[in-house]
Amino acid sequence: MEVQTAEQNTQQLLDELRHGRLDVIFIPERALGPELGYEEIYEEEFLLVAGDGMIGKDRCLDGYSSVIDWKRVKDLPFAVLKKGHGSREKCEEIFRRYAVNPVIAFETSSNLTALRMAEAGFAVAMVPEMTVRLFQGARRFNTYSLDKVPITWKVLAVYRKEAYQNLAQKEFIKIAQRVFNNKGVI
Repeated sequence: MEVQTAEQNTQQLLDELRHGRLDVIFIPERALGPELGYEEIYEEEFLLVAGDGMIGKDRCLDGYSSVIDWKRVKDLPFAVLKKGHGSREKCEEIFRRYAVNPVIAFETSSNLTALRMAEAGFAVAMVPEMTVRLFQGARRFNTYSLDKVPITWKVLAVYRKEAYQNLAQKEFIKIAQRVFNNKGVI
């Protein structure tokens, strides 16, 4: 089995999968065609990331120092992923939910770049928890929940139903489930 990793536009990954150029992809939960099957890998919180001093208690919900108040942050510049990425779709869904017409200061193809732009104070960014965990302790940024009840998404391993899945592929998916759910490999 060969494993290649790449952070790409979700729609491009789905197209590559449908055309048989990829066997399994990991993407955020979404509506899938009947030709595709999936296994849930893990669920994670979507977070707002900001550099030091960008968000004070005055921009958080009263009584919640780590939960933003959308009425108080809607004027901030946002770093977002380019259209077609799962993270961008989630951001747009959140903006609609809270009636925010965002000031988009920067578009990128990478959650890591969006996080770094937020860390530098250029903008704030909404990114998946896994992106934050990659840099926690190594970089200086602040994270905030998007609501009192955390906003989450599920990450799926998606495959073509008609394609044969060998034992290695099935085990790879099981290992991913255990690792990302903090259950270890064994």
